[in-house]
Amino acid sequence: MKNYKKTLTIVLAIAMMFTLALPTFAASITQSSYKSRDFNDNTNTEVIAGRDYTQGKQTTYSVYTEEDGDDEVAVLVYASQASTYTVKVPAVLIVNGAYVGANNTNDFGYQVSATGNIAGDEEIFIEPDESFTMSSVGKDDINGTITQEKTTFTYADGLRYDTTLTSAGAGAVTGMTAGLWRGDFSIQIGLRKAA
Repeated sequence: MKNYKKTLTIVLAIAMMFTLALPTFAASITQSSYKSRDFNDNTNTEVIAGRDYTQGKQTTYSVYTEEDGDDEVAVLVYASQASTYTVKVPAVLIVNGAYVGANNTNDFGYQVSATGNIAGDEEIFIEPDESFTMSSVGKDDINGTITQEKTTFTYADGLRYDTTLTSAGAGAVTGMTAGLWRGDFSIQIGLRKAA
């Protein structure tokens, strides 16, 4: 029984470690290149090596001797850096409780923002649902709509690691009457290749 508990504890600890690590592994499309220092066994001199898994390249060396004569050698250089970004979206929104507009609509506004160091062929997307439902005890559900000026953010738009881009959003609800109303909608957030 004692060994069973110990084994179970180890298995659960390993499972938890992999569960916690999954978001980190899925965070980026690109894996950053890296360099390492190693020692050549034959000459005991330091050799600097690098590896770029995303582009499938690694540091290589060529040897030339005096028999090759004078020569000019082209050296290819590669680098990959994983994209990083931060977005800001609303968590709670308040609908104006007084009627506004010609059709007895109630409205609200919000803003989203994105900051990031992303590749030139990628885009951050912040895409809200186009509609949602609000409910109140003892009343029929009512429908709301969402519009957002901009849903994608790219390097070409001016997105940088130290530059934040914003976009305004708005919502409208029709048919609201007295009572306590609640609803929700989803905003899809992520990084993808630009269309």
